[in-house]
Amino acid sequence: MLKTKIFSAKMSVLALAMASCTASAAIDYHRLVWDADPAHQAVIGFSQTNSSEVASVKYGYSTDESMWLEQAISNSQDFDGATFNSSFVRLTNLNANAAVYYRVCEGDDCGDRLWFKTAPTDNSAFVMLAGGDTRTGWSTRKLGNKLLAKIRPLFIMHGGDFTSANNTSQMKEFLKDWRLTFSNDTIDGIAYKRIYPLVPTFGNHENTDYSTLCKVFGVDYNADGVCNDNDTYGAFDISPLLRVYTLNSEYKDSGWSVQAEAQKNWLASDLSANSSNVSWRFAQYHKPIFPHTNSKSENPILFTWWANEFHNNKMNLVIESDTHLSKVTQPVIPVGNTFQVTTAGGTVFAGEGSWGAPARAADKTYPWTLESENIQQFKILTVSPDKVEMRTAQFDSGASENVTTISAEERANDATVLPTGVDWWGTNDIGNIIILTRSADKLSILNHAVDPDPGSGPMPEAPVPDLVLNAVADTFISEKLLDQNFNAVTDQLVADGADTTFGATNILLAWDLSAVESCNVPTAANIEMEIFNSSEGTYEIFSNVTPWLEDEVTWSSLTGEGTSMAEFNPSSQGSRTVTFSTEALNVVKNWIQSSDNNNGIVIMSAGTGDGLDVEDREQGMAAKLNLTFDSSACTPETPVTPTPEVTEPETPVTPTPEVTEPETPVTPIPEVPAPVTPNTEEANESSGGSMYYLPLFAFLGLFIRKVKRKVKV
Repeated sequence: MLKTKIFSAKMSVLALAMASCTASAAIDYHRLVWDADPAHQAVIGFSQTNSSEVASVKYGYSTDESMWLEQAISNSQDFDGATFNSSFVRLTNLNANAAVYYRVCEGDDCGDRLWFKTAPTDNSAFVMLAGGDTRTGWSTRKLGNKLLAKIRPLFIMHGGDFTSANNTSQMKEFLKDWRLTFSNDTIDGIAYKRIYPLVPTFGNHENTDYSTLCKVFGVDYNADGVCNDNDTYGAFDISPLLRVYTLNSEYKDSGWSVQAEAQKNWLASDLSANSSNVSWRFAQYHKPIFPHTNSKSENPILFTWWANEFHNNKMNLVIESDTHLSKVTQPVIPVGNTFQVTTAGGTVFAGEGSWGAPARAADKTYPWTLESENIQQFKILTVSPDKVEMRTAQFDSGASENVTTISAEERANDATVLPTGVDWWGTNDIGNIIILTRSADKLSILNHAVDPDPGSGPMPEAPVPDLVLNAVADTFISEKLLDQNFNAVTDQLVADGADTTFGATNILLAWDLSAVESCNVPTAANIEMEIFNSSEGTYEIFSNVTPWLEDEVTWSSLTGEGTSMAEFNPSSQGSRTVTFSTEALNVVKNWIQSSDNNNGIVIMSAGTGDGLDVEDREQGMAAKLNLTFDSSACTPETPVTPTPEVTEPETPVTPTPEVTEPETPVTPIPEVPAPVTPNTEEANESSGGSMYYLPLFAFLGLFIRKVKRKVKV
């Protein structure tokens, strides 16, 4: 029997909940929105919990609160049947390109210290972020939020589908997670959090209430003081560099033809009046015109409404969402009822969501597709007078944990600096930076300069691992049948958040690393599984913290989970590789140092009830652990265990090649030489060379020995 390590019941969230409390328990769910003139205006949103006190916002341009101004609530809105109330304060006449410090107060009782920056009024370059579909995959959503805080963009374009059900409980969870986008700063010795302005979009999962954007975010695009569906579209200049258009693609649905026509007429009028006043023009809406997955229908009505308007009025970049994947197109122009690639200047389309929501298969391309892939991502855009640089930041599988954080001082000194360690997605033949310049008529031209660092997109091949190990133990455990062992059942390996038979289930896997010398330091690691029942949900991988036997382990025998090692969305059947995080490499290193540290891993639902089924080793499809090492600290006598594909050895290189007479055999050196690729032209062919086979055969015998059934991992 095999000894491995085990995973236990869910981790207590009490400490996390306490850590997330704000300075004032009555004031929470902070948000900041831009809907007009961001150099001089901002909408501050918040909610009061269990309080009837009158709130206000106190703000100023320094941390000296005695110099601050006070602004009363502009309006309050009820959402989801009056179960979630939000208050909004619109600040006006703000200084441009300035830090604004503020607190929400109930009389003298004030909450968190927050700050944001207003937009510039000159041609200063800036970094912004664009993404969408945060409705599910909350653990991955959190990774994206944390990455945002490290990047420090000037503002965020959100493409819609904030939640799945558009109800109070999920919206509160979204806003709780949104706190992770705040950057922690110490300014004049005082703790502040930087909050980033949001430009929200209406998505199909907001369809239950067409007033969601004004009820939850305080948007008032037409400045009429009325909260209704007219606040789902609008436009404003960020600075002389950029005008942003937010449109409502959901008007395509039946019953909204009047509103759709009004939006179309407004767009034509606004583009005609304002498109020439700025250097760049961006648009965002939820549903793609031509989605890059077969599971989504095309939207020809949106093409009819907008394609010609975009082209005729110099639209440079359009951000779409909804499909849950990454895509970038070449510049296109409308021809008939479709697009056509152009090198003379056109519109680039990018997207398509996946800021947490499980990635869908990128299985549909068009003649204008530059690249597409099913990953978790958002776009990072560096906007300057003569070019726009677009990067795609990946943040699934713990990729964002290795990213450096841009400090407030660094951002103040350099408006376009980006963190190191970001997992940038690469595109075919270009690399990880899409550079847009402008044609004579101000449309976009794709700069095809190849980036020297191609990123981690679909083109580069994964490195060949130094060692591949099959799992020596695998099973699953059930929360509902907490004292039952399932190693002998035919269900193979099952993970789920709420299975009808088993309740919550977790998969346990373990590998034997006892033959790996401790001098080998893991530099890359992943696991490869065969999935026969896919899931649209998110799953997490943790290290186990207690020993277990695969034919004895039960849910009740677990004591807890260890280090977070990876997160993934098993959205398709077949072989799936999941890359381990940097923290996971430290776990593997500890496994190598001592078998006592090796308790294997647990795969568990991150909240989804969409189950995952994986083939097990009894079916001949054991999960693989692929490892790459730095073996520079190893001596020649302790090499990394080689791969098992061993051919019949040839005569090794003689350590004394200067001997030329075959009649005089070379006396073997008693120490075992490091393995060297044979050179048959220089090898000594005398009988004395055969003695070198002895240590090699002994080494191979050590490697190919079968792992015992009962082993501690």
